[in-house]
Amino acid sequence: MELLERLSRLDRRYIFAVIALVVVLPFFFPLNLPVDPTGATRGIYAAVEKLPPDSLVLMGIDYGPSTSVELEPMVVAALRQCFPRNIKVVLMSISPEGALQSRGALNGPVAEFQRQTGSDYVNLGYIAGADKALRAVGSGFATQFKRDIDGRPINQLPLMKRVKDYSSFDLVLDFSSGYPGGLEYVKVVAAGYKRPLGLGVTAVTVPEYYPYLNSGQLVGMLGGLRGAAEYETLIKTPGTATPAMAAITGPTAESLMDPSYYLSVTRRMVDMDPEPGLCGRCRHCQVVETTRSRFYLCRRSFTDPHYRKYPILPVRVCQGHEAGEPTGTGG
Repeated sequence: MELLERLSRLDRRYIFAVIALVVVLPFFFPLNLPVDPTGATRGIYAAVEKLPPDSLVLMGIDYGPSTSVELEPMVVAALRQCFPRNIKVVLMSISPEGALQSRGALNGPVAEFQRQTGSDYVNLGYIAGADKALRAVGSGFATQFKRDIDGRPINQLPLMKRVKDYSSFDLVLDFSSGYPGGLEYVKVVAAGYKRPLGLGVTAVTVPEYYPYLNSGQLVGMLGGLRGAAEYETLIKTPGTATPAMAAITGPTAESLMDPSYYLSVTRRMVDMDPEPGLCGRCRHCQVVETTRSRFYLCRRSFTDPHYRKYPILPVRVCQGHEAGEPTGTGG
């Protein structure tokens, strides 16, 4: 107890310096920590692996620059699994930022495996309308997309002659950071059109999708940077997620440094659990806790996209607030 009291009075700048070293050093001195893929990640890998050559995969790219650190490594890993097996890929976005992100994710794998646009892959770009757009595309890709992202007519691309609707695809993967994205694909593609669907999502939204994974509506799921690192482990091609995981995980116990302890001390000193405001007294709030953080999930966001899934705290004004206790803790 005396040691803890001393640490609680320690200048917080020393704590920050230690944490900075713990995070930064693994980038320069890789720890090669083992990454054990979960069943959810193995489900994505297995779904792609069992596809025969010349299969068609649809990839939804529905994230922006702020979450590309987590999601782009997933897309790159999926392309690296598909391209060498001669699996054809069609990309599209129902998120306005997604089209630009799809270009960045394609650059490396396309050059690495010398894939040709139009015959090996097609990037259709952005289509507005969220779930309505997905339903419209289900009636026929050619009716909704006239040109690809670079302006080439769809009817002049050899690969698109094989694409009619969702039934043309052997597997659908969506990589999203929120609305619109994964939930819309579950409702339209998996539930509506009965196509095998896998998701790649940010770590903070993982709890929202576990019910769909557990019910069998998803073939698998990649969760956050760890999910990306697990996928890279399975395809035996480290990308940007694997070294980043070493920085997040920190040194092992054998190195006589336990970063979780310092994080917990820092959390107490700088109050990393913010005052939630109205969310802490709302019956639509669900408290989601991890070993390091606490998040306040708004369940109204499930049915109304005007509400943030994880509001910026503290919330002082909310038209949807209804007095009551949040629903326990957990994902």
